[in-house]
Amino acid sequence: MRRILIATEDSPCSAEAVRQFVRTIGGGPAEVYVLTVIPPLMGFHSAEQAQRDLETTLRSADHALNGAALELAAAGTTVRAIRRVGPPAATILAVARELSVGLIVLGTHAGDGTPAPAGLGTADTVLHEAPCGVVIFPWHAPAAARA
Repeated sequence: MRRILIATEDSPCSAEAVRQFVRTIGGGPAEVYVLTVIPPLMGFHSAEQAQRDLETTLRSADHALNGAALELAAAGTTVRAIRRVGPPAATILAVARELSVGLIVLGTHAGDGTPAPAGLGTADTVLHEAPCGVVIFPWHAPAAARA
């Protein structure tokens, strides 16, 4: 049985990647894992602010996981949800190795006007360093969203 890791976050590009996966690749017997990565939180001014930021981040992560799991379940796929803390690209790659997946699926912010951080972005890093196949679904923001 094939093992697939879908990396997601609470963003339009990740939601679109899940939809595209269901339309183009989904189906058939597979173990599908949906992963959301929470980047380490840094730079707080108070413990209260840190707690608020953590709660917001956890809600966002759970929203991403639940949305992807529901979409995949509606397509007849059984899903296991995973939430990890760490640098996104490194964590995706570590989980892929840990689970011995044959495919990593993720979206990219390509075309939404958001510049990638210095160096390679998450999708590029995963593509170049993955121990398996990678499918990247680009998301292009509608013109109204870019304005």
